[in-house]
Amino acid sequence: MRILLDNGIFIHSEFAEGAVQSTQFQWDDAKQRVKVQGFIRKARHKDSEFQRHNDALFTIGRLIRERRIQAYVYNELQFERARGGRGWQACYALKGCTINHCPTALERSRNFG
Repeated sequence: MRILLDNGIFIHSEFAEGAVQSTQFQWDDAKQRVKVQGFIRKARHKDSEFQRHNDALFTIGRLIRERRIQAYVYNELQFERARGGRGWQACYALKGCTINHCPTALERSRNFG
């Protein structure tokens, strides 16, 4: 089976976001307050059906890694994705997936001018 991934899939495949927590610890007689950086799970979506679809992205990632399905993108999707940055990828459903390239059916960028 082959699937075409859009940018929403890449965006919603990241389930963690950066977080900073201030904490206090004692060192000998002095108390220190430091900020600890880490990750927390993104808040669940209010729409349970939408969240159920997002949660399925881990299964899609596993199926791609197991080569039971082949994932594809095309040039314009890659350019759009590059503009958005890579994100944290701390809890990324598509981590380790091979994403193939396919030719663009209609190059939208040629229609602007």
